[in-house]
Amino acid sequence: MSDRGDGGDRGPVVARFEESASDLRALSRVRTVAALLALLGACAMLLGKLPLPLFLVAVLAILLSAAWLAQARRVRKRAALPAPAALVVYAEGMLLAESERETFVPFREVARIEVDEERLDIVLTRHDGSLLRVEPRYAGVDIHELVRTLDEARRSARPG
Repeated sequence: MSDRGDGGDRGPVVARFEESASDLRALSRVRTVAALLALLGACAMLLGKLPLPLFLVAVLAILLSAAWLAQARRVRKRAALPAPAALVVYAEGMLLAESERETFVPFREVARIEVDEERLDIVLTRHDGSLLRVEPRYAGVDIHELVRTLDEARRSARPG
């Protein structure tokens, strides 16, 4: 990936968004603390005699804490990567660079860009009907601003 400001046949860079390692570490700490609190609360509940519904709630809290610990571990690993994940918007398309995988999507292949309000991610619908989901995890930009940037770049791209 070029940092010179141009993407060759991709056109000039319109915008660049990167993950913040410090934000990822903070997210990992928050998830770890939440997991430990849920685990402690569930264990305290299980020390007493519980009716079945409360017993099931305690078991669910234990399972949720295990899931949060796993998520915290994945986020910690992502924060330790040498190159942060990035979304680079070029005049002719967008490049999604995550760890060792890069995906370039030319805007001429994109029919629609929108926010999935239920999953809180960005959905790029291609003309062939396939979807690309982009998790909005970049510091300093909210999901709707990111969609506006992508959509404006898509509309300005040369047809072809």
